[in-house]
Amino acid sequence: MPGAPSAVQLRFDVRRSPSLPEGVRGRLMALAGRQLPAVGIVLIPLFAAMMVKGGWV
Repeated sequence: MPGAPSAVQLRFDVRRSPSLPEGVRGRLMALAGRQLPAVGIVLIPLFAAMMVKGGWV
């Protein structure tokens, strides 16, 4: 269906990410609090609109 919004869910493994410095990892986990599951994966929902006939829907 043209112009229908779409959604994507990104998963980021905070505890196992080699690219996060330890201090950043700790702050992220503290900020996430109870929203960070025990496995340490942050779910990031993204929503996007599709471009139809030169304009965003």
